[in-house]
Amino acid sequence: MNTNLTHGAPRGYLSRRLVLLLSLIMGAFFIGLFVFWGHQASEYVLSLQLQDMLNTTDQASETIELFMGGLRVRLAEEAEDDEVQEAFSEGDVEELRKIASEVMAEEGRFFADVVIYGADATPVVGEARGVRFDPLEIRNQALIKKEPILIPGAVLLQEGRPGMMLVTPVLRDGELLGFLGAFVDISNFYTLFFSENVFGRTGYLYIVDGEGRIIAHPNSALLLSDISQTELFQQLYKRNIKSGTLRRGGEAIAYSWVLYHDIPWLVVGVARSAELLEGMFRILALGGVGALIALAVQGLLVVMVLRLLVVRRVRLLQQSIEKVSRGHLEVPPRIRGRDEMAFMLNLFSGFVERIRRTVGRVQEEMSLVARSGGALAQAVDHTSHAVEDILSQLDRTSSDIEAQNTSIVETSSAVEQMARNIEMLSEAISRQSSSIEESATAVEQMVKNVEAIGRMGEALSDNFTTLQSASEEGKSGLQNLVQLAEVIRDTSKQLEEANRIISGVASETNILALNAAIEAAHAGEKGKGFAVVADEIRKLAEQTTNHSKRIRESIRDIRRAIEEMVGLSQASFSTFELILERLEGVASYIQQVGNALHEQRAGGTQILQALEEMRSITAQVKDGSHQMAEGNAHILDAAGRLNELTQRIEQAMKAIGGQSEEIEKVLDVLRKENAETQQSIARVQESLSFFVLENDEG
Repeated sequence: MNTNLTHGAPRGYLSRRLVLLLSLIMGAFFIGLFVFWGHQASEYVLSLQLQDMLNTTDQASETIELFMGGLRVRLAEEAEDDEVQEAFSEGDVEELRKIASEVMAEEGRFFADVVIYGADATPVVGEARGVRFDPLEIRNQALIKKEPILIPGAVLLQEGRPGMMLVTPVLRDGELLGFLGAFVDISNFYTLFFSENVFGRTGYLYIVDGEGRIIAHPNSALLLSDISQTELFQQLYKRNIKSGTLRRGGEAIAYSWVLYHDIPWLVVGVARSAELLEGMFRILALGGVGALIALAVQGLLVVMVLRLLVVRRVRLLQQSIEKVSRGHLEVPPRIRGRDEMAFMLNLFSGFVERIRRTVGRVQEEMSLVARSGGALAQAVDHTSHAVEDILSQLDRTSSDIEAQNTSIVETSSAVEQMARNIEMLSEAISRQSSSIEESATAVEQMVKNVEAIGRMGEALSDNFTTLQSASEEGKSGLQNLVQLAEVIRDTSKQLEEANRIISGVASETNILALNAAIEAAHAGEKGKGFAVVADEIRKLAEQTTNHSKRIRESIRDIRRAIEEMVGLSQASFSTFELILERLEGVASYIQQVGNALHEQRAGGTQILQALEEMRSITAQVKDGSHQMAEGNAHILDAAGRLNELTQRIEQAMKAIGGQSEEIEKVLDVLRKENAETQQSIARVQESLSFFVLENDEG
């Protein structure tokens, strides 16, 4: 197993990445919040500015109504003056010029010229400038409306200023004497009342008559321009609303119609949206600087909190995992806390403690199994020697039985020689009895050895059962480690997904910064400050994107390391499964040895029973040999019985020989199984030697 996988592991990288990640998230949050509230604030401020422009246009339309109403009253009063009527009645041109001069002297600020018409609408005093009207129609309208009438169509006056004719009939006793007209100087009126109504830096008001021609504008080149076919005029005309606001491109527009009788004029206020928001942009710039300062302070606080609560625990967990990966099962200290890091550390501490106990028990049990295997090998050797002794005794006993058979044959063929051979027979029987006693002693010793081997086999089986339980616990612990590693791997996937979201937010922020820079460029000189902020935001977004890429690469490195750890844990898991399989095989072999020993014990019992019979028979033979002296008549009968008994003994000896050979075979199998068991134990101990249970590396 490679123990160098964690050597030189990066320290502090995770904490720095967490700090950077949180800083980026908070930065993106504050930037998004700043942009959102900036947009909301700009919309609110722009709506207020539009409302202010609308109020201005409404006031302008009211001023026009009051102004035109005052001029109408002034002209109507002049037409009703008796001297004026007398001058019209007499047709005195000089007197009429005098009247015109007096009117101009009094209302010269607003009247560009006074024109006096005859009853047929022919100019008598003053220049009509091409203005024509139907006298009957004007007379009737004036009688109906009871006020002077404004002739449609503006004309250019002195210095290119637009003006419109306001005319009233001069009547006396219902008779039409003529018409008194005056050109209203709209430019002078506009200059006096509306020139100071500036929106932003370059905003302005202008006035359009009912025919769609501009009659008042700060740019004199646009005076009397026809805008009736423009999209803006059509849009305002079709709205059929007295006043309102709208936005077109980067412009804010407020309008108000002057719906006073015959004056369908339109007062329009125009301003650039960026100019209306300059003050707010300055406030937002100051707020952005304050937000950046607050973000920096909050980042420092986050770093301090992370160092206090997270970094120390992450480093402790990293050090503990490094020690376990090198095989040092030192139990890390438990820490207080109810957070996830404290839970993971305490869970890992408990896991290492269980692994430590399991490995310790496995090592102890393997030592016991190794000692039991050595004792079993010695017992097998002793049993093998005992079996060899039994076989040797059986060979000698077989020779004695053959000699006995020869004696019986000779006794049967020559009864007369029996008396002389009784003494020899007694000696042979004595030797046979001694051999039987020796065989019985050897067999008893063999049975005891077999029983001892059986007890050791039972102890060995119990030890292997304990070893299997300990191995199962180790396997379960490794499986928990693999699950914990998979949890960490899933967490790294979540971190990678969070990093992908941050990268997307940074990209969107970059686009927003570019759009803000474009808008700032449109704003001109006043937008330079916001352009700098937008450029800094764009740079911050690019840095965020670059850091996000590095974080993604780091998360991938972490995932690869976790995958390697999972692979190693799975390899260890496979090793434990192999150990369990070998232990099950050894347990099966031990069971077979126990069964063979049980059979051997049963065979030994049978041998003892046969030897007991041989003892009994030998005693009978001895009695028979004593009785031979009493008479030859019983010798033949005794010889026949002896021959029969000898055959039975020979069969029993053959059976003993066969059982001894079976015992020898069982012992050979037991030797082989014991050797394999010792090899398996050595491999298990070699695998367990990777773990160190001391509290230090020494």
